Amino acid sequence: MPIIAPIPRDERRLMQKAIHKTHDKNYARRLTAMLMLHRGNRVSDVARTLCCARSSVGRWINWFTLSGVAGLKSLPAGRTRRWPFEHIRTLLRELVKHAPGDFGYQRSRWSTERLAIKINEITGCQLHAGTVRRGLPSVYTTNAIGSLNSVIRHAIKKHKVFPTDDSVKKVVWLAIQAASQKWTMPLRDWRMAMSRFIIEFGNRPDGHF
Repeated sequence: MPIIAPIPRDERRLMQKAIHKTHDKNYARRLTAMLMLHRGNRVSDVARTLCCARSSVGRWINWFTLSGVAGLKSLPAGRTRRWPFEHIRTLLRELVKHAPGDFGYQRSRWSTERLAIKINEITGCQLHAGTVRRGLPSVYTTNAIGSLNSVIRHAIKKHKVFPTDDSVKKVVWLAIQAASQKWTMPLRDWRMAMSRFIIEFGNRPDGHF
């Protein structure tokens, strides 16, 4: 399963050219990592080959997913990393789709402080909780995803015991189908969602949408 979205051939050529021309070894290493992931290498293999930590490769994947090749470029030394807030907002949307427990936190709900800490870990920025608080109203998925998660949790608690994994999937699917009958808002950012599906599931969604 691909870890990143497929990179077009022309873009791969430009990345190869940049690797040979740039004097920034860190930038070249990040580009090399993305090309290796495109070819199907695992994160652990990339980290071993490039002599870096798996967490570093994970950060590069996030940068590349959100900002493309431009997100892999190094900033001048001595300056604090700053991301356009639109990119921060996109990352915020992704985070609130998951529970804090998915990231190892012993909390059932996100706080602005915890969101700021997680964003800082991923991006290397110094984002304050107040900035996250101001940005949350524009993250339209917060209430919708929270509502859907509540429906799923209620359905799972209602059944309590599941003989197989497939039975869990069926209950979750039926709960989502029932909830979707009450949705009235039009789909938004569908292209971004499809890109995420490709990253997570490869070509398997083909024919289902």
